[in-house]
Amino acid sequence: MGIIFYMVLFDEYPFQGDGEILTKNIIENKWKLPEDKYEPDKKIISSKAVDLLKWMLTSNPKEWIRIVDIEAHPWFDMDW
Repeated sequence: MGIIFYMVLFDEYPFQGDGEILTKNIIENKWKLPEDKYEPDKKIISSKAVDLLKWMLTSNPKEWIRIVDIEAHPWFDMDW
């Protein structure tokens, strides 16, 4: 779900690289927010969305966010 949410927010994959580098980045959960599309000062993507994304892309199974917690996240309470 985190990968899909990332792609919806930024229109690109969260993990970068080719071949072995891409595989390593996925296994090690190495991703970052794209600087050209995420500018906190300009509020292009809300800090609540980024917080939810970080929870959704957590690699430790013991820390995985549950659907009920995603639905209760403050990002869903935003006034659109």
